[in-house]
Amino acid sequence: GRESSAAAPAGPAGPVQATDADIFGAFLAQMGKAWDASDYRMCSFKHVFFDDLSTEAADGTLAPPTAQELQAKRAAAFAASDEALWSRADAHNPDPSRFCPVQLTGFQALHERHAAQQQTAARVASALHSSCDDLRALEDEREVSVALRLRHCQSRQLQLSHRIVALAAAVESSRLARAEPRGGGEAPLSKGERAWVDRLRGVASAVRQPGQGA
Repeated sequence: GRESSAAAPAGPAGPVQATDADIFGAFLAQMGKAWDASDYRMCSFKHVFFDDLSTEAADGTLAPPTAQELQAKRAAAFAASDEALWSRADAHNPDPSRFCPVQLTGFQALHERHAAQQQTAARVASALHSSCDDLRALEDEREVSVALRLRHCQSRQLQLSHRIVALAAAVESSRLARAEPRGGGEAPLSKGERAWVDRLRGVASAVRQPGQGA
């Protein structure tokens, strides 16, 4: 008979042995992904901050964004973020009506945000310095105004004091003349006139010692 010359079927292929070059190449590719700032999912250097979307109102207070503005900002920020990282940050949003989570990926993005924060801090410091100058100017102006008013009041008090003293002297002279009439002198002071004299003396005392009257 004839001998069969058919080849035996091939068995399953064995595991492929990775070379050192293959392993090193995969490591380099992984490192490249970890430092690739354009890959916001795979990049290892990423962090989520919160942007305040408030705007200054006409009265100087901060007004929250509209619902449409907030929704559009959140959608754009979520699309450019690691979904899991962004969602965890949003769960701790201190004020969802104003703040929107924003992922920064890479050192350059962090540097730019830091520079923007420094500029904002400089503007705030400048505004505070200007406000302090305005307050000092108002304080100086008020002190000058108060000093001028005080001098005017002191002068007015002195004038009134002189007038009341002169009037009191005239009243006292009239009282003495009535108390001891000498040939056609005036009649003694009535009870109402004596009460009026007492009130006048009280006014004179108050003018001489302001702030100590009843």
